[in-house]
Amino acid sequence: MSESVLVSQLQQGISIEFERSKNDPAHKIRLLLSELLFIASELKDQKAGNYVKQSDLFECHIYTEEILDVLCIAMAELPNLLNILDIVEALMCVGNGNKLVCQLVANNPESFLEVCNSL
Repeated sequence: MSESVLVSQLQQGISIEFERSKNDPAHKIRLLLSELLFIASELKDQKAGNYVKQSDLFECHIYTEEILDVLCIAMAELPNLLNILDIVEALMCVGNGNKLVCQLVANNPESFLEVCNSL
């Protein structure tokens, strides 16, 4: 499988849908979490080495700050469902992931040591 169920049902690409959902924050969170959780599940299924996922959403610099905002809100609202280590591991597999990880840890300084040890 190459993409999540939600993303595969989109009429346009994920980045266009993300752009169109400016007035629908819940849809934006669903898109982002669907993509991240799909990547996390693919990582768990991988047995070998480096996994790299191409994602229009994460590779486009235009959305980097907005992705970070949505991700920080989702993690604050769903702390029991979103493990920062799983999110960081998934982000390290996409374009601009390292930048997002740095900013995510900066917004969650209490997770700094835990994230550093896991990497």
